Amino acid sequence: MSNKSLLAFGTVIVVVIAILAALFLKDRVAPGSAPDELSKVSLGLSWVHQAQFSGEYYADQNGLFREAGIDITLIPASIDKDPIEDLVSGRIDFVIGQPDSLIIAYSRGAKIKAIAATHRIHPMVLSSLPDEGITIPADLVGKTVGVAYSEELILKAMLKNQGIDVDDVSIVKRDYNFTNLVSGKLDVQAAWITDEIQRAKRDGLELYNILPSDYGVHFYADLILTTEELIRENPQLVQRFLTAILHGWRKVISNPKEFAKLTLHYDSRLDLEHEINVLESSIPLIHTGERSIGWMKREDWVNMYQTMIDQGIISTVFDPEELYTMQFLEK
Repeated sequence: MSNKSLLAFGTVIVVVIAILAALFLKDRVAPGSAPDELSKVSLGLSWVHQAQFSGEYYADQNGLFREAGIDITLIPASIDKDPIEDLVSGRIDFVIGQPDSLIIAYSRGAKIKAIAATHRIHPMVLSSLPDEGITIPADLVGKTVGVAYSEELILKAMLKNQGIDVDDVSIVKRDYNFTNLVSGKLDVQAAWITDEIQRAKRDGLELYNILPSDYGVHFYADLILTTEELIRENPQLVQRFLTAILHGWRKVISNPKEFAKLTLHYDSRLDLEHEINVLESSIPLIHTGERSIGWMKREDWVNMYQTMIDQGIISTVFDPEELYTMQFLEK
């Protein structure tokens, strides 16, 4: 082969390698970024820092986001602000949010979707003191029940499923401790089994808990949400982001006692024993044994949407499939 032929052949090889490298990098960094740059991504949490977000913490502290070409910023929530507002406004790229907030926002024109459901079983329970003998939904008739936010939605859905008239139950707002329950001002109080119930156990407070999902109420919790625009314009980034988080969750549920420690990196004042309890109690809600972590089903979305229509929370009619996408979970 002549020198010219060798030179031409070598040039072709270089071009082919360059093309393959470009295709590889396209899947690892955001369009418009140099290969050695990380895509800056912000994630709004649905609450303050705690082991509820251990999968995200693992991905952050063990380099999974960086391996995916992402420079992540985790933003804790405040009690008086829904993080979905920041997603809709474009101030952050992803949020962890609740189904009712998503459905309300979408009904008002927000172009956002769920790409995964971290908790496939909602952590809310209805707690009472053992002496009250409240063990099934029918026992709530004539009782005063304290709830907050979407807990009222789930309570009413459970009552409807059980054929109980909502007017036969006195529903009031609750505080974030069990003082009113212990004092007798409340007969029943909603709480999250992953947080307040664990604190009650630590303090020696014995409670009986009714889990609404045992009575046909299938609400997700801690959805991972982003905008339709980001899904459309940069699906590779969304895919890499979600893959890092799901990998993180698979790791932390394999050893909750070890990986609950990750939470202290964000708030050293937290009690490690409590964070371990939070994570351990979350595992059955996250890894249900049905399909993979984060998986979502159409029938669950239909039920959540229909519940909010039935309770008059929204009136906009649309296909519940518009609320979520499976394209990233399926990959």
